[in-house]
Amino acid sequence: MLYRANAANFFRGYLLPLAVMFTVVSMCCSPIVAQTNDNDQYRQAVGGISVDADGVLNSARLDDMGALAKLRGRAMQNIPEGMKSTTAERKISLRQLENALADCVNNNKPVPDEIKYLAGLQRINYVFVYPERQDVVLVGVGEAWKVDGKGNVVGAKSGGPVILLDDLLVALRTARGASQGGITCSIDPTPEGLERMKQVTTGPVSSGQQAQTFAAALAKSLGMQRISVHGVPATSHFARVLVAADYRMKRIAMNLDPSPVRGLKSYLQMISPRTRGIRTPRFWLEPSYAALLHD
Repeated sequence: MLYRANAANFFRGYLLPLAVMFTVVSMCCSPIVAQTNDNDQYRQAVGGISVDADGVLNSARLDDMGALAKLRGRAMQNIPEGMKSTTAERKISLRQLENALADCVNNNKPVPDEIKYLAGLQRINYVFVYPERQDVVLVGVGEAWKVDGKGNVVGAKSGGPVILLDDLLVALRTARGASQGGITCSIDPTPEGLERMKQVTTGPVSSGQQAQTFAAALAKSLGMQRISVHGVPATSHFARVLVAADYRMKRIAMNLDPSPVRGLKSYLQMISPRTRGIRTPRFWLEPSYAALLHD
């Protein structure tokens, strides 16, 4: 049965205790500030970005990401034989997951990779609820996993991101609150930066090379920007992934990175020579919701 109508109480009674039972050691960070310069301080890379000890976000240097990938690669365990093949129906029993985590906690054992990386699950297509067995089964695309050049755990063949146990637990813990206030990430200029920007944007903006020069002047005038995350713990890996995604969208919008979406123009490509002044544009992600099949 898919999303049984009477499963709401079961979700509250079973999934939330599961999420609380296992405490994830998350990367701790101070409030995050975005900037574009580089430095030699140690930084932890997530999704191609890193945050230093002062809470400043930057694009991770290749050396940083290469060292991280090598470190994770050396620590990577052998993938169980049954999880090496690609399948559209990788199944994760939350009851069995809970039992395995309890065994690790009770016997002081490390969590194995196949649990940390949810058997290589990349996308959840179905959620099957079995109240009579006190179980919930997640079903979706899965394959063997590896560490890519940026230090991310991805599918060995597809290169698609693998769902991490850490992120699943954060999602379960915050699902109820997120349904009320949502999960958001925003990178915003300071009031002082906006005032400086007004002085830069008083005249018309032309396209081409002048637009690139304008973008550089705009970035300099805005200076540091504040990053805010709501709906999930700011110290979680989940939050870091949100920040990395938002930062990448900003870079695509400013034509610093190529767009992976055909036809999506950068903000600079949309600037008209007749434009006078400027507004801070918004780019965002929105789920493509389809009707949920249920009984």
